[in-house]
Amino acid sequence: RAGATIKELERMSQCQIWVDPKTNVPGQPMRVINVAGPQQRVTAARRLIQDKMELQESLYNSPTGQSASDSIVRETIYIPDVWVGAVIGKGGSVIKSIMQQSGARIYIHGETPAGQLDRQVTVSGPFQSVQNAKQLVLQRIPDQQTW
Repeated sequence: RAGATIKELERMSQCQIWVDPKTNVPGQPMRVINVAGPQQRVTAARRLIQDKMELQESLYNSPTGQSASDSIVRETIYIPDVWVGAVIGKGGSVIKSIMQQSGARIYIHGETPAGQLDRQVTVSGPFQSVQNAKQLVLQRIPDQQTW
């Protein structure tokens, strides 16, 4: 895949991400991943990397017949750019509370692309946690009924 996962993570986090070549040894399970960029984006990149690792681990360790509610899922939603601040809250207090209450991870992408009014949000975790997080986010946005 020629680094497609790393490229996707770089695009989503707007950070530079690379695997230390000295730790990329066939047969060895551990790798060192380097992330460079502004602190807030590095933190977001770390969350995305952790989510990806959890997803891969759940797929690898998943017994056949595992219910969807037990597996890690990732969903992308869009919220009006003008309400991003209400979802994040002062010092990140609201989004931290939503993540704690729901058990899901939430990543609000950097900037709204030119000409668009909505911001991309990635929600990941166990299925029911993702559904709960989406509902809690929805409650912060007036006049929104469904996703």
